[in-house]
Amino acid sequence: MDSGYGFKALDPTGATYPDNRRDGSGVMLYALPRPDEKWGPWMDHPNPAEPDGRECGHGRFHIWSSLSLEYGPRNPWPWFVQWEVKIGGDGRKLGVRRLRLRRISPRVLARSLRSPFNWGFGACLSNICLSGANLYAANLYAANLRDADLSDANLRDAIANEYTSWTTDIPDGVTVLQNR
Repeated sequence: MDSGYGFKALDPTGATYPDNRRDGSGVMLYALPRPDEKWGPWMDHPNPAEPDGRECGHGRFHIWSSLSLEYGPRNPWPWFVQWEVKIGGDGRKLGVRRLRLRRISPRVLARSLRSPFNWGFGACLSNICLSGANLYAANLYAANLRDADLSDANLRDAIANEYTSWTTDIPDGVTVLQNR
């Protein structure tokens, strides 16, 4: 059986909204872990599709292979996903039949953006709140940080490059490497 790990962007209630509709149509609520649990319960897609090789479409949970809030709801937060039964995927995104979620705390997220994990490399973190986060020496190489709240974040010795996207000027303490 296919299985693996990935990421999912949910709002604070554990929901996603197709095309960011907030009228309640098509809302998908995910089973979150209780405070005393590491992992939430397994969820099976209510109308699963047969494997077709595609990452998108009906009948599948959509997850990212690497950290990304792209297409996430307003006020997104990343969740770690364990999945089973791959329906399709392209290496960047996956469509899966079954999953369960694990909370990524703000402290763990900030730690994971640094070495040795380097989840920040190429990550789409637009609109995330990292205010006050310890991002010392974070690898933000080619990361999308547009509209991210980095107020009071420790970005000393963080690494970025010309492909790192910022809404504002590059914050103090960030080293920008030039590709050669």
